[in-house]
Amino acid sequence: LRFRQIQREFRLALSETAPVYTMTPEDVDLTLNWGRISNVLPEYRGEDSVRVGRISFNNISAILGTVAVILNCHHQGTRSVRYVNEEMQPECQISGDRPVIKINNTLWESNTAAAFLNRKSQSLYTTGE
Repeated sequence: LRFRQIQREFRLALSETAPVYTMTPEDVDLTLNWGRISNVLPEYRGEDSVRVGRISFNNISAILGTVAVILNCHHQGTRSVRYVNEEMQPECQISGDRPVIKINNTLWESNTAAAFLNRKSQSLYTTGE
């Protein structure tokens, strides 16, 4: 999991106090290793934090936010980030006082979605599904 120095405050975009963040064509240069993120985070097993390389995701909201960006900003089956310009509706966006994650045109309040994800991962262990 490596962005080029996490420029343009990309880490802050995933924080709980983030303003609106939209990926632009220039930001694509920062995401050359999305494939590595998407290979690691789907193996999430309910840990409180995930560390890959020099970057740590310290809570479930940070993990969920990153997964949401992966899902929302990538073409299906590829590892390239979708092109977003000012004329188009932003496709990669986290916004609000409490982050709202937009996935496939559905807005998810991150704490609610994080709680759901946490319950889902727990039920997988207790039911064996």
